[in-house]
Amino acid sequence: MEKKHKFLIYGLLSFTLLLIMIFILYLYRMSKPEQTISRGKITAILNNENNLFWKDTWEGLRKEAEDRNFELAEYQVTSGDSIADYLEIAVLTETNGIIFNPSMVRDPQSEEFLREAHEKGIPLISVDSDYKNVPSLSIKLDNISSSQKIADYILQNIKGEKIILLTYDVNYSSPLHTRLDTIRRSLTDHGYEDNIILLKIPNDEVEIREYLNTYLSDFQENAFLIGTGPQQTLYTARTIFSLGLTEQFHLIGFGESQEAIDLLKKGAIEALLIQNNRQMGSLSVKYMEEALSGSSLPDSSVFVDSSLYTDSNIDTLTQEH
Repeated sequence: MEKKHKFLIYGLLSFTLLLIMIFILYLYRMSKPEQTISRGKITAILNNENNLFWKDTWEGLRKEAEDRNFELAEYQVTSGDSIADYLEIAVLTETNGIIFNPSMVRDPQSEEFLREAHEKGIPLISVDSDYKNVPSLSIKLDNISSSQKIADYILQNIKGEKIILLTYDVNYSSPLHTRLDTIRRSLTDHGYEDNIILLKIPNDEVEIREYLNTYLSDFQENAFLIGTGPQQTLYTARTIFSLGLTEQFHLIGFGESQEAIDLLKKGAIEALLIQNNRQMGSLSVKYMEEALSGSSLPDSSVFVDSSLYTDSNIDTLTQEH
C-alpha cells in the first residue's frame, strides 16, 4: 500500500475517533444534571418537628425552599430552650433571611440578635404568632376567626350541657390564650357563663392521661370538651375513646394529625378545626423571596387557611389540602 494511502486511512481513523470522542462528551454533558445556583440562604428556627403541629410546617418550608432554589438552614428547638445561639449563628454567617417562632423568644439575648439582624437588613418572618419588637411579617392562623367557628358550633348545638375548656398551668402560648379567650367570651356573651368549667390540666403527657382519665370517669353530666391545641385535643380524644364516653362528651378542638382525623371518623372527636400548617411553611418562603427581591410585604399578618371538620365533611380534607 502506498504511503499516501496509509496516511489517508490513518487520518480518516483519527478523525472518526475524534468525532466519537466529541459525541461521547456531548452525551455525557446532556445526561449530567445541571447544577442549580442557590438564590440565597434562609435560616429557619422553629419548634422540633416531633411536635405534631410543626411537622407539616417544616415539610412546607423544605418543599418551597427547594422549588425556589433557596438553601435552608434548619434549627429545631425544644420548647423552653433559648434560640439566642441559633440567631447568633444566623447573623454571623450572613444569612439572607430568618424565619422564627416568636413564642421561642424568651430572653434578652434573643431579642438583641433579632434587632441586630433587622439593622443589618435581614428580613424577618415570624410564624404562628406576632413579633412586635422589630419589624417582621407574621404568618399564622387567624386564631380569633377560627376560635369563633368553634364557639358558633357549640352555640348551634348546645342543649344545656356543661362546657369544659381545657387549659394549662404553665407554658401556655399566646395563640392558645387567644383561642381560649375568644371562645370563652363568645359563650359568655350568649348567656352560657354558668355552663363553663375551666379545667387546668398538667403539662406532662403521662400526668395528662392520668388526670383526664380520673376527671372524665367521675364526671356525671353531658358536656362539650374544648381543646385549644392539638395535643390537648388528641390526649382527650384518646381518653374518651378508651373509656367509651363518646356519647357523653362532645369533643371539639384544634388538630392536624392523622390520628386526630381517624379519631374524628371514629366519633371520639365531634368537630376538628384544622389549619393548613404546610401552607404556613410554604408562605414563609414565598414572602421571604419577595422581601429579598425588594418587593413590599403586606402591612398586616398573613393568615393560613382553616376549616372546621365533622364526620359529614372530613372526606373533603384531602381535596382541599
